[in-house]
Amino acid sequence: MDALNYGPLTPLRIGGPLMFVLLATLMYRMHRPVGVVILTITALTTFATHRPRKVWSRGLFEVLDFMAICVWMTYNTFVMLSAVTNLTKTSSPVLTVLLLVSATWTAGLVIILDNIRCRLPYRSPTRDLLHLCMHASGVCCTCLLLWASPTCR
Repeated sequence: MDALNYGPLTPLRIGGPLMFVLLATLMYRMHRPVGVVILTITALTTFATHRPRKVWSRGLFEVLDFMAICVWMTYNTFVMLSAVTNLTKTSSPVLTVLLLVSATWTAGLVIILDNIRCRLPYRSPTRDLLHLCMHASGVCCTCLLLWASPTCR
């Protein structure tokens, strides 16, 4: 199926940044300024990267988006390590382990969806839907990690 002409606001251009902004708002309420900055930058690069076009190219926005995603994944790793290293200090270690396992599953879902997505034609509706699901799974993973982190309870 060919790419649809969405106009200037593709579903990824709206949905992706919106998910990151909502998560940044949650982090703001949790007093996590580093997470707020990282997710705000990720939202901005996502908006710029998912502009309407028929052919993918690696330009400045794509490189910045890739870097923002890498920083976000690094932040998630530090939140996870914080939860793991403080596991014995939590009031409910079983809940923390369940949250960490759930976060690992959602992170794995991102990888699976990315592998499926890359086999589909660029900007096809199915590929865009899978990409939005990747964004949602990544945001869900971060939420679970934050909830598992000892500073969040």
